[in-house]
Amino acid sequence: MKVKGSWIALAAITIYLIIFFPKLSTATPEKAYITYTVSQGQTLWQIAQEHSKGRDIREVVYEIEEINHLSSPALVPGQKIKIPE
Repeated sequence: MKVKGSWIALAAITIYLIIFFPKLSTATPEKAYITYTVSQGQTLWQIAQEHSKGRDIREVVYEIEEINHLSSPALVPGQKIKIPE
């Protein structure tokens, strides 16, 4: 019976850790970003293409929109945006 009690205690501790410390089980590395200043006439698609490093440009555009909380792809000269490295 001691073995059964040990398994229950182990299960309870595991559940506790998963519930109260989720980052221990789903740790993801922080992404690195550069700050980019938009020039006259530049579009989000052009900037994404310049910094895509072989990735699908649509994914890069989406990521730039998400990390900068952009509601549209419209940019203003002088605007500073974060670009994934």
